[in-house]
Amino acid sequence: MKTNIIILLIIFATTSNILCDEPVQTKPNLDGYQVFTWGKTVRENNEASLTAEVGKNIVIRIKSNPTTGYQIFLDNKPTELESTGIVKPLNLNAEGGSDEYLVDPHPKGMVGVPGFSYFKFATLKKGEIKLKFVSKQSWNPESAVTLSVNLTVV
Repeated sequence: MKTNIIILLIIFATTSNILCDEPVQTKPNLDGYQVFTWGKTVRENNEASLTAEVGKNIVIRIKSNPTTGYQIFLDNKPTELESTGIVKPLNLNAEGGSDEYLVDPHPKGMVGVPGFSYFKFATLKKGEIKLKFVSKQSWNPESAVTLSVNLTVV
């Protein structure tokens, strides 16, 4: 009986370490992108103003923590973006989120660590557009917080 318990403890110890390891993450390729980081740009009342050059791809990095259930989504409708012709999203999934997420550096085994969601856009022509992002829990619509980026393409 004592031997069985020791064997179970050894199995648990070795598999729990494997199960707690995080999936391998690759840093999003940002070569050739103009990068804006939410929180490192001018920000007041959940709004930021950014300027980008036409013809340059941009990425907007937004602090997020999917382990809390909150995810970041682009709230603009695809038809709204297409009709202006100013920007084109490059990496949105079907729900309007980004599949490119990178967790912050942290000690091995630590859970609940925040990171950044990466939203990539091509700038197609000069103009101004308000990109609206929402941070929300999918099951709780009242949890939503809107982040607006006033983008001027020159």
